[in-house]
Amino acid sequence: MFGANVAARDLPGFETWAAPGQLLNPSGHTPIGSVDWDASRHFDHSWGALINPSYEPWRRHLAEQIVRLHHEYGFDAAFLDISAMYNNDPRGSTTAGLQALVDLLREGNPDLLIAGEAWFDGIGGIIPLVQAGHRDTVPTHHDQPDQALFAGTNRSFGHVCLGDPAHGSTGVHEAGYNAHWRLPVREGVIPTLTVVDDTLTAAPDRVALIVQDAQEYAAKYLS
Repeated sequence: MFGANVAARDLPGFETWAAPGQLLNPSGHTPIGSVDWDASRHFDHSWGALINPSYEPWRRHLAEQIVRLHHEYGFDAAFLDISAMYNNDPRGSTTAGLQALVDLLREGNPDLLIAGEAWFDGIGGIIPLVQAGHRDTVPTHHDQPDQALFAGTNRSFGHVCLGDPAHGSTGVHEAGYNAHWRLPVREGVIPTLTVVDDTLTAAPDRVALIVQDAQEYAAKYLS
């Protein structure tokens, strides 16, 4: 999991590979937001900065980290968090920057699966596999209301806040608990299983239901 366009200001080299590419609003001001995965610093808005991926030094710095770790640990996929962020930055298109970042990652790494967070039609051809959305942990799906528009070229999987079938635990996600643990079986929605600690042994029947959903999905849409 890598932030596609966010970096901590206290990292070595920030002034070189990030600061000049900090996101600008159309008014020319730098937006200040908060991205914090456990919410403990949610209102410490100055710790991080949003970076426009159209800024080449940032793109290269991030891609080099991902590729190096991919070669070192052999993971199958990279998840680009906040990838669907759009901002009308007068200095460069955030969407074109995302495309350039993905192209850079795929150079020499054609088998590395790249997934993203959230979706709008402008990035459907850049990152076809994306995380489902949620409203206060209630799953929302990008194939609604227009399934044909989304499912023609895109697929989604469960959000990281999806509860595990044994305890409703959201694991690393700050929600802590989510009663929703199973997704609908539709072409655009890939069945997803959240696993924490003893999930597989504590709720084998519920786990089996999700496996059954995956088998049904494969039979309907992958055959």
